[in-house]
Amino acid sequence: NMPHGQDAGHLGKQYDPFVLNADPSKKDFEVPDMLPPDYLDAKRVGRRKNWRELIDESVAHLEKVQDAKLLDTTVQAAVDRDATWIAGCGSLPPGAPDDLYATLVERGHAAGRRVAIDTSGAPLAAVIDAGPDLIKPNDEELAELVGRPLPDLDAVTAAARSIRDRGIGAVLVSLGADGALLVGAEGVALAVPPTVRVASTVGAGDATLAGFLGAQASRRHGGDAAEALAAAVASGTAAVALPGTRMPTSAQVAEARAGVQLVQPTNR
Repeated sequence: NMPHGQDAGHLGKQYDPFVLNADPSKKDFEVPDMLPPDYLDAKRVGRRKNWRELIDESVAHLEKVQDAKLLDTTVQAAVDRDATWIAGCGSLPPGAPDDLYATLVERGHAAGRRVAIDTSGAPLAAVIDAGPDLIKPNDEELAELVGRPLPDLDAVTAAARSIRDRGIGAVLVSLGADGALLVGAEGVALAVPPTVRVASTVGAGDATLAGFLGAQASRRHGGDAAEALAAAVASGTAAVALPGTRMPTSAQVAEARAGVQLVQPTNR
């Protein structure tokens, strides 16, 4: 997958073995001599290598500065809008450090905001010790995080508890057609969705998280975790019934909420 002209590094594209300067279908085609010319001695090669390393270091520094600006802009926007929550969602872009979301949590907390993270793999593992207020893995992502299979609801609950015990505010686990599980300060709650005809699952996870955070921030619900869980499942359910990436309206979420079965939190 290396772009043409880059695999030879500091030697230059004329020494890239993946660049053909002639048509290999011609009878007179010859594989070019890959040895450096006589004038390209060890000293000159070393100088070019040093230049390349210097450029790479400068680019890495610039990327760190850009990451810092992105986080500062995100947190400041939350403060300016008096937002209760900051959400970091999705896979990180190429080149971003695995601890980018962990840094977002730290900066969000420093600004007095709660932070929710919805990601997977290395970025999810890296954010745990930062103590986000909420993480939202699905059951497969949670299994990867704890390093063992989670064959049933009891196993999922135990895994979510073990992660929360490391300093997470709450763990919201999406279970697909089986709904979602919440493990938080108030205990454990399970919300089961009504049966709907699925049009598209794209964006369902985003809708689920948005439903939860919206209900948590709503004065109407008083930040009740169980009702926020029900709202999350209703939002996800309404989303999968819509084509493409369309997000449900409040009326569609309310209709789905009527069919959500909620098991109240317990401390078992």
